[in-house]
Amino acid sequence: MDSQSTYAFLVAVSQYTADESLHALNQAWTNVQGLDKILRSQSIGLTRDHIVVMENPTDKTRLTTELRNIATKDGIKTLVIYYAGHGILDENSCHYLTLTNSTVENIDIDGYEITEINKALSKNKNLTVILLMDSCFSEKAFDNFLMSNYLLIASSARNRTSKYPVDSDFSAFTNELLNILKNGIDNGKNEITWREVYSNLKKNLVEKGFPVPKISSQNEVDEIVVAKNNFAAPVQNFDNQWVNVIKNISKENPSLQEEVQLIIDSQSPQMINELKQKLLQHFPYPISHPLSKLFGKEPSTDAYLHLFERILQFLSFVYLAQLEKCRSKNNFAISSECKILLMRIDSPDDVFYMELLPVLISELKKNNIDIFIHKIDFSNTKLQNAINQLHTAKTNAVSIDIIKKAILILIESISILVNYKLISIREVRVNFPKYKDIKYNHSISLLQGDEPVQYENWEKMGNDFKKLFSMRSEATNTNSILFIHYNKQENSIVDYINLHPLFIDSQAIMTEKNKKTEIPDIYFYSGKNENDQFLYQNVTSFEKNDSKPYNELNPFDLGMEIFEKQIL
Repeated sequence: MDSQSTYAFLVAVSQYTADESLHALNQAWTNVQGLDKILRSQSIGLTRDHIVVMENPTDKTRLTTELRNIATKDGIKTLVIYYAGHGILDENSCHYLTLTNSTVENIDIDGYEITEINKALSKNKNLTVILLMDSCFSEKAFDNFLMSNYLLIASSARNRTSKYPVDSDFSAFTNELLNILKNGIDNGKNEITWREVYSNLKKNLVEKGFPVPKISSQNEVDEIVVAKNNFAAPVQNFDNQWVNVIKNISKENPSLQEEVQLIIDSQSPQMINELKQKLLQHFPYPISHPLSKLFGKEPSTDAYLHLFERILQFLSFVYLAQLEKCRSKNNFAISSECKILLMRIDSPDDVFYMELLPVLISELKKNNIDIFIHKIDFSNTKLQNAINQLHTAKTNAVSIDIIKKAILILIESISILVNYKLISIREVRVNFPKYKDIKYNHSISLLQGDEPVQYENWEKMGNDFKKLFSMRSEATNTNSILFIHYNKQENSIVDYINLHPLFIDSQAIMTEKNKKTEIPDIYFYSGKNENDQFLYQNVTSFEKNDSKPYNELNPFDLGMEIFEKQIL
């Protein structure tokens, strides 16, 4: 509402002198005092001379005249009318507002009908009217209101009483109205419309067992902004925010959800740390390692931004590997848009990955390929905003609170990853009996958590996982990094993507130099140098200067060279 062209007419009838059956409503006056204060606050901004207050009126003519005077002021465009007092239905179910000298028996004579308001407003047909009635049966007044541009909100239905709790400073309806205008609502915006006021009024009153308010609006008056939004989300300890995020993530995986709930129910002093460790164990190593840096004391801004880039990179590499796998199998052509973008893979950064992700997903969908990592909605506005905020923080000053919130949104958006496993295959041993089928035993390491598991450490990886990779009827490439869609309930592999050569395990490559080191050492493709050599950076490093040429890590493999030719 424009404070320069908006006026308010507030009426409180708290005392009744002519009929003992009409008990005093002391809150009617405090209602008006509270509303007057809110209207003059910075949230709405009306000035004192734009508000007329009438307490315990007895003269209908004077009341109507005062209302007409304000409705016909020069420059007025919007008029807020508020009434607090008894509402009465006569024997013919006609509705009346009461004055201080009204009586139930003669309400048709000494009551105040809505038609009187129509008379007062009739000289200004273009006026926008917002009528708020905190009285019994007030929805009934809707029947006879004649203005064209209006919003009517009643505290109760046409056959219901309103509530003025004796132990409260305000009536039930107006108390909620004042709270909304004063404290704001969680709508993600800087302003509140009348429709949002009503929606929150209704929700809050119903939750507390009070009568359901009613609304009627014409010509979108309910969409008018009434006030600035003063909502302030409750400050929450960042560890507690992590607990909520981990609980939400665990819903993607029944066994993880059970484990998380057991930790929470234990109320252990180490509960938060145990939950964080549980989360790390269920994310792939290239994400879990930078994520673990956030769980130390006072992580730097860079730690959050490193995680941001590693998440984008990992997802991009998975979708890129899937595209190449399906392209080779189904023999379809990659679009020129995608090829042109992929030419920038020689010098990747977060901007490259932000642009690449939606293009890869579009390319897969266009060729009727089921997305390997499903349920990540990059079109979600909340996720897009979080990604943009984190990208902005790489070059501009952004508050750490905004960065933390954005990371939580990003982490929760990839919750589906708890149903996947990342493994490194070092070697495959063949079991070839004379009268039985060939079986293949895979020497693997599980790349989950903040550090890899030693090869063939089945105690840590679990016997179920051992069954999956020992005595298999088919072999998988050695020196491979497999991202597996894993069904824990059935202990089965739904599908997998080979991320080699985008990710490599330098210790899975059998050379004289490294022999058989028992712990994987994972690198990812980080671009090319001036000599056109393919460079790889260790997952544990966040400095691109630490990158090594591929032929130093694996002199026998042309993996990335072949991959680049095939994809481009």
